[in-house]
Amino acid sequence: MTLIVPVKGDGIGEILVADLTGQGPLALPTGDAEHTDRILPGVKIYTLVIEEVTQMRRRKVTTRVLVTLPVVRGTAYELRYRDPRAVLRVEPSTDVIEKLPERTGGRLALGLQSLLTGQPTYIRDGAFM
Repeated sequence: MTLIVPVKGDGIGEILVADLTGQGPLALPTGDAEHTDRILPGVKIYTLVIEEVTQMRRRKVTTRVLVTLPVVRGTAYELRYRDPRAVLRVEPSTDVIEKLPERTGGRLALGLQSLLTGQPTYIRDGAFM
């Protein structure tokens, strides 16, 4: 389960990211699908934007990307991520897409596009449904 957390504030199109070392690399908040409330306690889930299902050798892997309700910039810095080593930062989404690994950045861009259109994206074994 991956979360896209929009941030309301001075900037346009900013999101919350986790900096796992304090100097990069950046990551979107992730965690167990059954306990989304533990990923970023206090953040409310808004909608599903991507569901990707890939059949591996012995099992099916499902990745879901959810968007939360927007948080205020001041509140964003008060949130606690499940990994205590991570530093939460607010950055423009365009910068984050470029800084993330290619696959994760692509998911972020696709998730934001799905949010704008109001239609979730479904991917099965690499094919869009």
